[in-house]
Amino acid sequence: MIPVVIGGTQYIRDFSGYGRNGTPSGFAGTDVEYEDYSWGQCINIANPKYVSYGAILDYTFENFSFELIFNATSIANSPNLVYKGPWQARGYYIQIWSTGYIQLVTNQAGVAQQTQTTAGLFTAGQWYHVIVARDGATARIYKNGAETTYGMVGVHLNPDSAAANSLALGMNDLINDPLSGRVIRLRSWNRCLSAAEVRERYQLSGRGI
Repeated sequence: MIPVVIGGTQYIRDFSGYGRNGTPSGFAGTDVEYEDYSWGQCINIANPKYVSYGAILDYTFENFSFELIFNATSIANSPNLVYKGPWQARGYYIQIWSTGYIQLVTNQAGVAQQTQTTAGLFTAGQWYHVIVARDGATARIYKNGAETTYGMVGVHLNPDSAAANSLALGMNDLINDPLSGRVIRLRSWNRCLSAAEVRERYQLSGRGI
């Protein structure tokens, strides 16, 4: 999460090579919003701050994976981590609930499918490496390199296209359920990462790579 200034405007740099730089919303552009940690440089955000990546990653029929390294100051409001919804309409989202579980939700008109980890696996004030992956009809959620246990397992359908919707880090489309805390990494793949790849990414992250 490294800032870059292009044409006098500050963005969060995209290292993928595709130039999908994030647009900070509500940021003051000050040093306190960017901090160094052993796992890398993070953004430090609280309501109303979030990052918009524009109309990208319109995953519908294909598998996909998301990687996040984050530390939530509070989860009492069930904050959104990654959002390209809305619920029971289009797209998908990843959310951490106040009871300590993370869920992946896939959306179609009037319906949604949810897979949730066991409650109590995530608490405020702790750093986590999380990978959430869609594997066909199955969602897999990994915490610190290992697959979690589940409190709910959904049979996931293809999300309806949300091509016109922005992908957001730390907020939803109604500017609700904001994330307060620190985020070091957000990455995505248009495939399901294997368990071995997840473990490797966790090990690499732990070394600050």
